[in-house]
Formats: sequence, C-alpha cells, structure tokens
Amino acid sequence: MNQVSIIMRTKNRPQFLARAVDSVCAQTWTNWTLIIVNDGGDPAPVDRIVQASAARLRGRVEVVHNPRSLGMEAASNAGIARAAGDYLVIHDDDDSWLPDFLRAGVRYLEAAGPAVGGVLTGWEHVSEDDAGQRYAMTVSAPRDAFLTLYDIALPNRNFPPIAFLYRRAVVAATGPYREDLPVLGDWEFNLRFLQVSAIGVVAAPLARYHVRPRCRDPQAGNSVVVGDASHKETYARLRSELLRQDLAAGRFGVGNIVNLLHRQTAQFDETVSLIWRSAPFGLGLSRLKRQWVAKARAVLASLRPRRGAGRLAGPAAARVLS
Repeated sequence: MNQVSIIMRTKNRPQFLARAVDSVCAQTWTNWTLIIVNDGGDPAPVDRIVQASAARLRGRVEVVHNPRSLGMEAASNAGIARAAGDYLVIHDDDDSWLPDFLRAGVRYLEAAGPAVGGVLTGWEHVSEDDAGQRYAMTVSAPRDAFLTLYDIALPNRNFPPIAFLYRRAVVAATGPYREDLPVLGDWEFNLRFLQVSAIGVVAAPLARYHVRPRCRDPQAGNSVVVGDASHKETYARLRSELLRQDLAAGRFGVGNIVNLLHRQTAQFDETVSLIWRSAPFGLGLSRLKRQWVAKARAVLASLRPRRGAGRLAGPAAARVLS
C-alpha cells in the first residue's frame, strides 16, 4: 500500500491546527506520515496538539520546529526533504479534508500510471470567521478530465494545495518550491508541474479550502487576503520573468500564455467598466451600449478554455472510489 507524506505548514494558529490534524487522522487511507513544519511559531501549542492526538496519530508524525520563520515555500521544501512517501500533499494548518480524500487520490494515481503525476479533486470553498465558524460555502471542480496550463494561467484560476496529491518522483523534474517568492509559490510550482507531467481530475469535492475574507489579522488571515498587495507585485514580477524566459528561448511558451490571458482579462474588465459608464441606467440599452455588450461577450468567450476530448474512461476512472 503506497505511503503518503503530508506536509503541514503552521505558524501560531493553534485554533486551526487542531482541526487540520483531526482531518488527517480521519482519513480512510491510513498509510500516511504527517510532517508538521512549525515555521518560527511558538512550539508549545503545536506540541500540545500533537500530544492530544497521539492515540490517533500512532507514531505517524514528525514535528519540525524552525527557530525562525523561513517562509511558506521554505517550509514546504523542509517537509518534502524529510518525506519518504510515494505521494506528497501540502496540507496548510487552516484547511481540511473529507475522509476519502487520500483514498480517492491514491487509487486514482495507482490506476492512471506514472504518466499522470498528480491528481486534483474538487473542493469546498469555505468562508469562515476568525474563529473558524462557517458562514458560506461554494463547491469548485475542474470541468475536464485533465488540467492544462491554460486552465491555471491566471493566479485566480489556480487550485488550492489542499486538493492536490502528487507523486514525489515528479519533484525531481519540477524542482522545489521557490523560496524567493513571498506569495504565489504554489501557482508558480503548478505551472512548472504541468510542463513536465499530467494532472488528472477527480471531480468529487473531497477537500475543504478555508478562507477568512473579513480577517485582516496577519496571523489568522489567508495570505491571499492580508497579502493582497504582495500578490499583485509578485504576479507582475512572475509575468515579466516568464515572458523573458520565452523570448530568450525563442519559443511560444507559458510566459506568452500567461501574459496574453492577463491582457485579455484586463481588456474584458475595461470593457465591462465602460459598459456601465456609457449609458444611463433605466433608459434601456443604447446602440453604443449594445455594441460594448457584444464586445464583452466576445472577449469572455475567448477566455473560456476548450473542453477536452471527454472524461477519463477505464480503470483510472472506475477504481477511484472502489
């Protein structure tokens, strides 16, 4: 039975860490090892939570206390360096799984074979308050049987790490997470991953991505919320970097895809803004406004990726949850 190494990054969020450990212990696939990387946080609460769950963890846990914070991606790399499992997954301390996540992911990869390096499940996007109390939820899942670079070419199309299980062997080809990136490290890693290996899809929502949109506390908040300015700056930096790499190599690659899709999206946003400014409300659509609506629809249609050739058939589909 293939082993999974679970990398759990944490820093001074014991109110969420206990929930995350609970979701690991509840997995129906039991061949796993949990590696908790405490990135410069207070070690005492982490040790207490691990001790409280000792009976269910049954020795399948290793805790790494960094004396100072090295950053999210450095924490991921530190955990991966200690991993011995066939499969890896990044489980942040504020996210959680449904009980069959690991079982479905491992079964899928076993059936699909080594040409498929990772699997993405559907996920619940859970909005909660600072104490972890849910007040809204939506469900997301890729539409096709496999992801493409086009599917995640914008950061807001990226998927959460909690929903992604992948083969440890692929990391030798992708390289580690980039420790120089303060944010968007998972998106940049996923772009590299899709250039060397396929990512299949299990559409069932088996992961929970927890967000706190109203929280501005840098400890309790999500980096995508409290670090919005850093996301924008890093995104611009990566767009430029990826395009320079394409130009230097004389190719049409991921840098062109990312920048073209970014420009299309910006044009669409500008078009929508102009629509609402071009004619007064309550007077019906003017001719100008109808023209801009048509243009906006055309731009929007160009942003939709083409559907794949169909859902995965055969053992890779049939054995996922068997």
